[in-house]
Amino acid sequence: MMKEKLVVCLAVAMAASLPLCAQDTEYAEFQKAATHQSVLYRGRAAQLYSGTLYNGHFYWTSPEFRTGSVVFNGKTYSGVLLNIDACAQDLLAKSQGGAPAVIVARDVVPEFFIGDEHYVNLYLEGVPGAVEGYYRIACEQPLVYQRINKVMQSSTNNVNGSGIGYEDPGYRTDVFNYFMKEERFYVVKDGALKKIGKRKARKIIAAAIKG
Repeated sequence: MMKEKLVVCLAVAMAASLPLCAQDTEYAEFQKAATHQSVLYRGRAAQLYSGTLYNGHFYWTSPEFRTGSVVFNGKTYSGVLLNIDACAQDLLAKSQGGAPAVIVARDVVPEFFIGDEHYVNLYLEGVPGAVEGYYRIACEQPLVYQRINKVMQSSTNNVNGSGIGYEDPGYRTDVFNYFMKEERFYVVKDGALKKIGKRKARKIIAAAIKG
């Protein structure tokens, strides 16, 4: 009985935070997710950055949610729609395509897969030099980690492409805010995470692929 009341309270709280125009649909979808009794879908609503207009996007690679699996609090959940907010460094999950995204608690997620891409939480693992958020394993032998951060910037110039770090096909020149992509690569050296240059990282990855 208490569990059912908790689910109802969470659903009501979520609905109160949504815009009225989308509230009915998204509230219904959230209710469906809540009835799955999965703790994955009981997190806070994902940040939509809807307070301002901007170019680009805040996701790691694409706004598209893809099927993956996540280790959450010691259990593995498969067939989950996942994405990464690279601005807040949060893992986002959806119960199904039309459902609102929720934030998966970072302090109980050691690793996850999106498609065949493997992400790890090096900060949670206690790796010296690692910061909160996620790192993608770009190369396994030797281990090379990739980190993508998105930072909100502003410019009156057209900075689409190299200026923001990627192409936005819907770029608007009358909108000055944008999410800039910051890409870094790391290796573990002497027990700590160390940054390496992009050129060196890509050489290592290319050599590993050739075998």
